[in-house]
Amino acid sequence: MKYKHFLPIMIIITILLHTLILVPPLFLSMNTNHTQQDKLYILIFIMIFVFIIEIIITLIREKFAKNFNIANFNNMLKSYCNMKYDDINNKGPMYYIEKMSIAVNSTYIYMTGDFISIYSTIIVIIVILIIVGFNNWLVALIMICVIPINYFGYKILNKRLFEMSKIMQEKTSSGWQKVMSVVGQTDYIKQSSDYKEIMKNIQPDLNNIYGSMADVNIVAQTCSAGLRNINEALKLILMISVVYQTVSVSNDIVFLIVYTILLPMYFSKVTVLTTLNLNKRDFKLANDFVLELNANQEIDGEVDICTIDNIKIDINKMFIEDKLICKNIHGTYQKGDIVFISGESGKGKSTLVKNLLKFRQCDSIYLNGFNINEYTNHSIREKVEFISQTTPIFKGTLRDNILFGIKHTNDLEKLILENSLISSLFNNKTLDSEINEGASNLSGGEKQKIAIMRAICKKSEVLILDEFTSNIDKNSTDDIMKMIKDISTDKIIFIISHDDMANSYANKKLILE
Repeated sequence: MKYKHFLPIMIIITILLHTLILVPPLFLSMNTNHTQQDKLYILIFIMIFVFIIEIIITLIREKFAKNFNIANFNNMLKSYCNMKYDDINNKGPMYYIEKMSIAVNSTYIYMTGDFISIYSTIIVIIVILIIVGFNNWLVALIMICVIPINYFGYKILNKRLFEMSKIMQEKTSSGWQKVMSVVGQTDYIKQSSDYKEIMKNIQPDLNNIYGSMADVNIVAQTCSAGLRNINEALKLILMISVVYQTVSVSNDIVFLIVYTILLPMYFSKVTVLTTLNLNKRDFKLANDFVLELNANQEIDGEVDICTIDNIKIDINKMFIEDKLICKNIHGTYQKGDIVFISGESGKGKSTLVKNLLKFRQCDSIYLNGFNINEYTNHSIREKVEFISQTTPIFKGTLRDNILFGIKHTNDLEKLILENSLISSLFNNKTLDSEINEGASNLSGGEKQKIAIMRAICKKSEVLILDEFTSNIDKNSTDDIMKMIKDISTDKIIFIISHDDMANSYANKKLILE
């Protein structure tokens, strides 16, 4: 809604600015009683006024830019978060983040620049044609012919660049994703004795990224240069004819000055008007990306679940994208149950527990006796906490990490400080201690303890632990399992682990075959 008010304001101001730009040639072409000195003062005043208007436009636009871009990115991020689980994994998060960044910039550039410029540019072109037409209709007619030459020339170019830009964005997004998968592994890079293999590994991706950019730039710049040369040739012909007419016929030096101002301005505005399609191409690609996000949204239920008292799993066959991975998974679980899930690798243990969060559609899981698909994704995920072996830790304080996504209260902070599970963290840290990016100043056990503490603070009713002990020592595992036992009375807890210690704490087992 704010943008709807911003757009007409910017259009009015921009039209005013471009109208003022036309005042000097109009003023010079008019027969007035002003002295040359008076005309000079008036022109200087107009130029200063135009400069002030340009500053105002810049201030208004850039003040608006921050909120507009953040809101646009947040809307895309929300759509991304609601995408189907497998669609995100197929292309990867980096691909979508890269595309979102490009889409936000393209939308902003077009909507706050090119789109607004269309109206003012059209007005300037029309006024110039009227001024010239009153003096020389033949010159005006030639100037009109310039418009279709540029329009259709750039339209053909734009069509070609649109297809090439789609390919370029795909290659750059996937390319940077692969590059980051290599250079983002700090431990691997630092332990390498020779970086040549790392550089060699990413060269094909860099070739794809910068090669696709070069292909687009070659076509864009060569074709644009050809059209610019046509414009320059026509402008030169018109200037020669005007000079000839002035010298041999009218001998009106003032009107020659007017033409000297108007013709370059006209060709400049025609170029602006026709090349707007080039940036519109990127804007259209941004819209296509938004449509891609919206087309792959996950299915949601309609009813909010207030509490999860029991879970029934009644799966005859479990698939991932039409591939059968497991059969005959059955069991009913109540609050207080600790369920140990076992099975051979590839049998779908992680897939099963992710279905409890509706990562994929599953018609054979029931919460409180009702099909899980009837409940909203939001209400289920509020009550189910999934903890894997790769605990997400963020750059920030220890407090920020424990209470990530949770409203901070003094009672919660007291609960954290008094909890025995993470008491060892406070031997050399406080809640205000900074956690490095990648959690390099935390051990594997400390990261998992933070994850468990999050679940306690969040008051999750279902806790899923997926191979959470694989990277931690025996003492940390024992500490965590004792805490799991203590908090299990009002929760349903699922544990996937190869550790027999975790198995010994369970009161129920689910074997996948």
